[in-house]
Amino acid sequence: MKGRRIVDGILVAALVGALMFASAGAAQGHAAIVSSTPAAGEELSAAPGVVRLTFSESLIQNLSKAVVVAPDGRRYEGGPSSERKVEIRLTTNIPGIYLVEWKTVSPVDGHSLQGRFQFGVGVKPGHQAETTLSPRRGELALAALRALEYAGLLVAVGVILLTALARRKPQLDLVVASLRVPLSVALVAGIGVVGGEAMLASTDASQVPEFLRTLPGLARLLRIGFEAAALAFTPWLLATAINLTLSLIALAAAGHAAAVRPAIVGITTDAVHLIAAGMWAGGIIVLAIIAKRPGAGKDLLDRFTPFAIPAFL
Repeated sequence: MKGRRIVDGILVAALVGALMFASAGAAQGHAAIVSSTPAAGEELSAAPGVVRLTFSESLIQNLSKAVVVAPDGRRYEGGPSSERKVEIRLTTNIPGIYLVEWKTVSPVDGHSLQGRFQFGVGVKPGHQAETTLSPRRGELALAALRALEYAGLLVAVGVILLTALARRKPQLDLVVASLRVPLSVALVAGIGVVGGEAMLASTDASQVPEFLRTLPGLARLLRIGFEAAALAFTPWLLATAINLTLSLIALAAAGHAAAVRPAIVGITTDAVHLIAAGMWAGGIIVLAIIAKRPGAGKDLLDRFTPFAIPAFL
């Protein structure tokens, strides 16, 4: 029954984590397209010798690319020509609609983005002329894994806080909850997230190690390492708390917060945000699922309130 309560709490926390992740989407650090020559939907009298794409931020050179598909089906591939630009050289001038497809990987947060647009030579492109961002296979599953990872980490923070409060003198005679379940969920989901993001950023499996050697990739590997260490040190509350804190810092460093300048401000702010969310949201969830004696829950709630209110604010 207690294990079921913990699982139910993690599912609730997953919803909280999903909402937090969705709210972060407004501050994307993705390398999105800013302009192109020719422009999306433009009609030309002759094919350009070079198609140039400009993006909103710098690119990981070996993982970012673009391709132009000519009306006859021939493909012309290109890559970064500078920090924020990609060029594709064309050796054809046949009339028709040309499709431009691009994929970028940001060296700031490691997130990948892809899109497409059309231009025409001698003809006007149709309804697909404007730039569109294309969802990729597996992105929904990856989002679900991210929510589970957030949930496990938030619940683990709540368990640590309430366990520490219960041990304060006079010590409360109750068992808060096991740290192994939420930390195991966070670790397994985190491994899935890192693996999925590495595959999305890579053209094929051979490029995965290259992605993991970048700064965003190393931040992701550190996050997994700290999550594993937190799980291994569960018998020792302080050691678990230290490794859990480090995993949350690494989580912030692998996300949109890294795009803030200076980066340390964004990463620190996001890490504090995650820890505070774990203290109040994770703490409330754990309070709702712990097995408690009559009267003990109120005592724990009284100790929790002075931490929950500032954390919420």
